[in-house]
Amino acid sequence: MDRRAFVAASVSAIGVATVSAGVAAANSRRGEAVRLGGWLEPAAAGPGHYFLFRSADGGGEMVVLPAEARSMRAGQVMLEGRLFRGKFKDATTGQTATAVITGARLV
Repeated sequence: MDRRAFVAASVSAIGVATVSAGVAAANSRRGEAVRLGGWLEPAAAGPGHYFLFRSADGGGEMVVLPAEARSMRAGQVMLEGRLFRGKFKDATTGQTATAVITGARLV
């Protein structure tokens, strides 16, 4: 999967929904550095190149593109990465998302 193509849609995102976990929506459109706590699980479909994340405060599901997939683990985690909001679709699996965390790593 080409991560740049996946995230490129965020550049033209208009009408972004408010962001949960206290992140400012305007900044998240540009890829704000964030640290979020919640639950991480491998995506059910696809070759395993991304994960799904739900924030601890009950926010929506986010796609996580890890910096190093082997270091990720399922369960309750604290993640750092860059948050993008908009409309995204993975070309390989067809998974859609309104939030993507790129370069994610566990902290």
